[in-house]
Amino acid sequence: MIQPVQAQFGLVAGLNFDDLGDIDARNTQTTFDQASGYHVGAFYNFNLGPVGLRPGIVYRDLGDVTVKGALTGDFDLQLIDIPIDLRFRIPTPAFSPYLLAGPVVSFPSSGEDDADDSLEDYFITGNVGFGIEFTLPGLGWKLFPEFRYAFGLSDLIKDDFAVAGRVFVGDDASTVNTYMLRLGVSF
Repeated sequence: MIQPVQAQFGLVAGLNFDDLGDIDARNTQTTFDQASGYHVGAFYNFNLGPVGLRPGIVYRDLGDVTVKGALTGDFDLQLIDIPIDLRFRIPTPAFSPYLLAGPVVSFPSSGEDDADDSLEDYFITGNVGFGIEFTLPGLGWKLFPEFRYAFGLSDLIKDDFAVAGRVFVGDDASTVNTYMLRLGVSF
């Protein structure tokens, strides 16, 4: 028997712990301190039995990113993430543990022209995680506490970038790896 697709709108919020990869630019190297911030967003959950698709849109603030080495200083980095999660649930009467995986397309912005010119227009990460889906009795709402890990598949910073009039040619540009603790609720 074919099950109908069940769709639910939801909201997410949580904390993120980000690690930007170092930049090697010929004889100079730039490193980034780990950044921590928060994220909020919305998703639409399409369930078909134990398998589901969950596209979303998430605003992620990495907070102040500290730069050391050939370049020094701080800048604030924000991202608009578009995750497309494939979820695999194990339904039980009280709750459903699940695994998720999928790509995330991110659009970065720092709010500073010099830094924005050095950022790619978008970059891609892979995303894996796990969580537990609970149904709240009486309300019909579902809670989704989850842990996610996103790993960089493409570069955040362009191969050739300029800061304060100085041009750097990157041999190995920077990617973003992120750990996230998140709570979602669907209606």
